[in-house]
Amino acid sequence: MADIQRRQIAYKVRVSDILKGDYVRKEGWLPNSILVADKEVSRINLIATVVTMPEQELNYFYVMLDDGTGKITARSFDDILARSKLSIGDVVLVIARPREYNNERYLMPEVIRKIQDQKWIALRQAELQGMPELPKPSVAQVISIIRKYDSGDGAPYQQVIKEVDAEHLVEQLLKQGEVFEIRPGRLKVLE
Repeated sequence: MADIQRRQIAYKVRVSDILKGDYVRKEGWLPNSILVADKEVSRINLIATVVTMPEQELNYFYVMLDDGTGKITARSFDDILARSKLSIGDVVLVIARPREYNNERYLMPEVIRKIQDQKWIALRQAELQGMPELPKPSVAQVISIIRKYDSGDGAPYQQVIKEVDAEHLVEQLLKQGEVFEIRPGRLKVLE
C-alpha cells in the first residue's frame, strides 16, 4: 500500500517566530518548514491585523499582516485574497504555508477569515503567552558564525546574514571595527 501523506498540523505561531526561525528546504514532495521551538512547522495558524489593502502584483495578490510581534506578507497566486474582501484594520485568522524567496519570508494562505469576536483574539494571546520566543542572536553569536564560515579568505556576507537573520548586528560590528570586509562581500573578524 502506498504511503499516504497526511495534512500537517497548522501550528499557532507568532510572526516573529516565522521571521526568526530557520527555514528548512525539503526535497521532493515534502513540504518546506520553519523551525520554531524545535518543531518543524510547515503549516501556520496565525491571527493578525491587515495593515495594507490587498493589491495585485503581476501574477499574484498580496497583503501585509501584523500580529504585534512583526509584519509579514501573505501572497496568493489564486484569488483567495481578492475574494476575502479585506480592509485595513480587519483581524484575520490565516492558515498558511511559510515560504521564502530571495531571503524574504512570506505566507501562502490556504484559508483567510475575518474574526468578528474579540474573545478569539484574547484567547490566542493567552495561548501564545506561554510559548517561549525564539532567542535573538547576540554579537558574540554573529562573530562565531563569521569565524565558522571564514576559511581564510573571509566569510560570505550573505551566508552570515542568512544564518543569523540579524543584518543590523553585522552592520553594527562593521561600524565598530570588530569586523571588516577583506574584500566586497567577505567578512573577517579583527583579531
